[in-house]
Amino acid sequence: YHRACGHLVRHFGPHRQVANIHPSDFGAFRKKLAKGRGAVSLKTEMTRIKSVLKFASDNELIGQPVRYGNSFDPPKRNVIRKARHATGRLDFSPAEIRKLLKATLSLINL
Repeated sequence: YHRACGHLVRHFGPHRQVANIHPSDFGAFRKKLAKGRGAVSLKTEMTRIKSVLKFASDNELIGQPVRYGNSFDPPKRNVIRKARHATGRLDFSPAEIRKLLKATLSLINL
């Protein structure tokens, strides 16, 4: 969340009032966030940013709820699904687990 706040401050500036941020501004912010990120990472970061701003609104730290507009929508579910599928499985096979356990046990028994 600290990093998400940093993204907000770097993009909008430290003196910009939240009430003066419009939905079109969030569209440009989303484009900036998307550079160098995949769909899953972008969605995660956008969720963090929305959580921070919702917390501020719920606790009356800002005067009104933030309106993001349609241009700050996260990537579609099918885009995220395709990105995850392209990455492949990230878990270990049984043979890899046995190899890791054997290496760990040899280090413990030194």
